[in-house]
Amino acid sequence: MLLTPFLSTLFDSGQVTLAGQLASFTAEDIASSTELLSAYYEEEVLEAPFEAPPFLPEAAIWGAQFMYKSMQFAMLRDLEDDLIQKELRPFIGLVTPAVIFSVDLCMRYLPDLFSLAKGLAPDDILVKCLKDAAAQWPFSSVGIDISLINREHDLIMKHPALCQIYLDRILAIGDLKRVSNFQLSPWIKALVGEYPDQLLPKAFNHILNEESNTAN
Repeated sequence: MLLTPFLSTLFDSGQVTLAGQLASFTAEDIASSTELLSAYYEEEVLEAPFEAPPFLPEAAIWGAQFMYKSMQFAMLRDLEDDLIQKELRPFIGLVTPAVIFSVDLCMRYLPDLFSLAKGLAPDDILVKCLKDAAAQWPFSSVGIDISLINREHDLIMKHPALCQIYLDRILAIGDLKRVSNFQLSPWIKALVGEYPDQLLPKAFNHILNEESNTAN
């Protein structure tokens, strides 16, 4: 098995176990991994604000495989670009709040992997694939500089649970570019209420005050 121990160590300690060469995931591995993802989802929804989207096994497994392969490609640097592009294809199904939340069980580690991969050349195919994934999954890519507001981002902002978690992540890491690029100041203001000075980092206060002055 490859994917199951990967998920087990990832969820338990934030560390990962990877094979030293590419290999396909067996049906048994996929089934076992799905059980792990489902259990992890059940823990996540206990902490989620409002009502979390339902669990979608297919989306969760896609996200798990994408992250496993991406981490392998970051380690195995002698592989052909065509192979990396083939294995890291974008998700092609209909994206819904349930898909976003299920994919995020593993895709939330994308910013950490992207930080490691930034040491590669900017035109490296792995960096490009990770950047494309960040744009497709804005909920999971907080901290990565993306500027395109897409349908997936609209779905996040319209779903109470996803929106709350998303804004919390932005505040937690201080992603000022995401606030500015996606015009999220009104959402941040609504989240922190009447006392942003006590609840926001100074950099956030500067942006919010600057935009308020511009509007006036």
